[in-house]
Amino acid sequence: MSVRSMTGFGRAAYQHNGFSLEVMIKGVNSRFAEYNFKLPHALSALEQDMRAILQKKIRRGKVTLAVNGNVEFLTRTKLFCDKNAVQDYMSICRTLGLPTTGPNSLTAKWEALRIPGVLKISGEEISSDGRKILSGMVQRSLNSFLKFKSREGNKIRRELSQYARSLRRLAEKMSALSANVKQEGEKHIRDLTERYCRDPGALNDRISFEIASAFDKLDVSEECSRLRFHIGEFQSALASGDSTLGRKLDFLLQEMHREINTIGSKGRDSELSRCVVEAKDFAERMREQVQNVE
Repeated sequence: MSVRSMTGFGRAAYQHNGFSLEVMIKGVNSRFAEYNFKLPHALSALEQDMRAILQKKIRRGKVTLAVNGNVEFLTRTKLFCDKNAVQDYMSICRTLGLPTTGPNSLTAKWEALRIPGVLKISGEEISSDGRKILSGMVQRSLNSFLKFKSREGNKIRRELSQYARSLRRLAEKMSALSANVKQEGEKHIRDLTERYCRDPGALNDRISFEIASAFDKLDVSEECSRLRFHIGEFQSALASGDSTLGRKLDFLLQEMHREINTIGSKGRDSELSRCVVEAKDFAERMREQVQNVE
């Protein structure tokens, strides 16, 4: 299986004795699965069958299936006979002493059929051959649509993989910068203490406590570790080839955004801040692509 985009297009055409017909399937991004149909009135009874076909293959996205062209060769006219009216006519014939049995009874029934309203056209329905033709067209259009989605999905997967690798490198860099900031900050505070305190040794425990307390609020090593974990899960999901992983990728990306924002709010180093800005840029690019994944 491959990653599939929610955006796609598929088409199937059919021609027969001067009649032409086409089935088109188009898909765009949507948070949930939506199925819309644009069918001629004669084919409206098939909407549920077509919906079931799409639901088996498409789990997410707004999909529109349209049938255009001449559908006359797919349908047949339904003729309805009012049997009660025929029985009433035969009853009247018997009351009047007119023959209703024997060779002449057939004539009586034919006469009954000529009464206005006894025979009615109740509409059109698709024929069994028409169902087979249309079913084949829907399937061909759907196959074309799925291939399109897979091609687009593979492009998205390659871009997401590249962004994820870049974001992982930034996470490792931010983790290293955080350790350096802590060491340099601790050294700076101890230098100030030795410069201005008469007996810094007596305050050593208190100084260590204050340093730990202050830099615990600035330390982003845990956030960087969680960010790397989410990136790893993201990369594993992409490599799994699951065709319907859009929601999982979206969730993991939300977690990445949360960790990056936390690093940005805690970090005080200028180089770390630049890395945060760059990480947000990559995460935003990934979000735009993930919105296209089924």
